[in-house]
Amino acid sequence: YPGTPLIETDDAVVARLAADHLLARGFRCLAYCGIAGANYSSNRRQHYVDYLRGVGIEPLIYEGLAVPRGATTRQRESEAMIHERELGDWLEK
Repeated sequence: YPGTPLIETDDAVVARLAADHLLARGFRCLAYCGIAGANYSSNRRQHYVDYLRGVGIEPLIYEGLAVPRGATTRQRESEAMIHERELGDWLEK
């Protein structure tokens, strides 16, 4: 919202730290679970994917079910929590 203060995280650093944590523990089959349409999630996904591709790993991506255009980030996050069964099904694959 215009005029509203905003503090953001460094999504590139968050993504790199997550990837490095998993790689350091020997994981090589990696994935990203995010929230479709949430800016922070899309940014982190892209940084994560780019970083892992740089070390020769193509991660799997899950972003949940489509949410109507115009939905707020909070609505998108709430919708993602409602559909945890779909996430479980994806993980089993």
